Amino acid sequence: MARVFDHDKQMYFKGFHALTIGWSDGNTFLPVNFALMSSSKKRKPTWSIQTL
Repeated sequence: MARVFDHDKQMYFKGFHALTIGWSDGNTFLPVNFALMSSSKKRKPTWSIQTL
């Protein structure tokens, strides 16, 4: 986990950035792949993960 900035609330929270790639026809969305990303900086991560 890392510190993630919420621009709406102007605060930091512990969490991940989620990136989803998918296909859409305009009405539906089919996810193809995803990644949960954390910070690579030593002082920001509170828990480390490996990418798939």
